[in-house]
Amino acid sequence: MKLEVSTALHDLPFINTADLYDLQGNLKDLTEKNYKLLKKSIEKEGFIIPLFVWFEPESGVPYTLDGNQRCRVIRTEFPDGVELPYIEVHATDKADAKKKILLISSQYGETTKEGFDEFVAEIPDTSFIKDLTTFTDFLDKEIKNAPSGGGDDSGGGAADYETKFVLEITAKDEATQQEMYNEMIERGFTCRVLTL
Repeated sequence: MKLEVSTALHDLPFINTADLYDLQGNLKDLTEKNYKLLKKSIEKEGFIIPLFVWFEPESGVPYTLDGNQRCRVIRTEFPDGVELPYIEVHATDKADAKKKILLISSQYGETTKEGFDEFVAEIPDTSFIKDLTTFTDFLDKEIKNAPSGGGDDSGGGAADYETKFVLEITAKDEATQQEMYNEMIERGFTCRVLTL
């Protein structure tokens, strides 16, 4: 595995991954599929975001607060460690550091299909989404099933997305909602149930 650190991060302090301890534990799982995606992403794009590290005040032991999944991949690929840039995060003790992990890891915004399509509309080649990210569920079926790297002649870009329309149906009760949902699915529509 090749690992390049972005030159934009070279002014930050560096720490060896072999010296870092994982405070997150099993808070997040890294599936084999996502491991491969993350590894490929690091190989292709490099290390572009610094780690967030907390040094325990009494012992000075460094713990990774953010970047744990990247560290898992890098530790597996480079067992002797690699020097990576970090930003120090202040916390008074382990409990405070764990609170900060939850704050850092929280995703307050929710990605919607419509917002995703609008966001990627100006990206000429979106094939990397399938190859390097976990946003595959937002890709249109024909893009999702296209060969990796935009293997069709169209280039796999946002211009390949077919025109979509959103139909909102308000049902009087849950039974009617389920009936409408089933009918739309049977007719070949992609449906999402939103509760008010």
